[in-house]
Amino acid sequence: QPVNEWPAISKKANIVVKSEDETGPTDMNHRELSINDSGEEELIVKGYFLSKWTDKRIILGKQIEAGRTEEVLKSYVDKNCISTDTERVIPNLVLSDDKGLEDTIEYTSLYKNLCDELIKISNTSELKFCILFNPDDRKYIFDIYKGIDRSISQDVNPKVIFSIEYENVLDQKYTDSDSNYRNVAIVAGQGEEEDRQIQVVGDNEGLSREEVFIDARDIGKDEVGNTLPNEEITNMLVD
Repeated sequence: QPVNEWPAISKKANIVVKSEDETGPTDMNHRELSINDSGEEELIVKGYFLSKWTDKRIILGKQIEAGRTEEVLKSYVDKNCISTDTERVIPNLVLSDDKGLEDTIEYTSLYKNLCDELIKISNTSELKFCILFNPDDRKYIFDIYKGIDRSISQDVNPKVIFSIEYENVLDQKYTDSDSNYRNVAIVAGQGEEEDRQIQVVGDNEGLSREEVFIDARDIGKDEVGNTLPNEEITNMLVD
């Protein structure tokens, strides 16, 4: 079947929304056609939740934010996706109404990936972010929410259990791998080449020692650009 005759749902850059569901719009970005053992064509279509749109932006200019975490998250999105240069604006993206979440944070970022920074900020307060779709006005809404504990270890909220026994899990796989495991961090602060401040975090030895290099040259100055004392820099590199 010619590519231009594939189902509309498979077209790249299409937004797929479940009927009556504004919480899980998906941006299709992958399609794959193969022939199975029976000689039949199989079309695999994949996409990602719209929150990944923030991965398309870098934080331009030093952005210093302090206040409620909800407001800080929205400010980073506003300044890099909405109230920004025309070519950087994500069309029809708006911010949700304030929910009054009380968690607070102080955060500074510069030239970092926006999505990565939003994840770091939200994790400090156990908040999450998403981009919803409003079919009435065709707007995409950047929203903040706090998860609900539905684990079996609590008795406040109804529990949710996923299991093949309950037929809400189709299949499962267990993988035990150390492929990307690292247990010793070589943290390099400010300076050039051999003069950089180095701190080693972790004390494993021999073949059990798995090293990773972390470039932390951005650590060493306060919010207004003043150089911090060496002892304070050292503590920050270790933390």
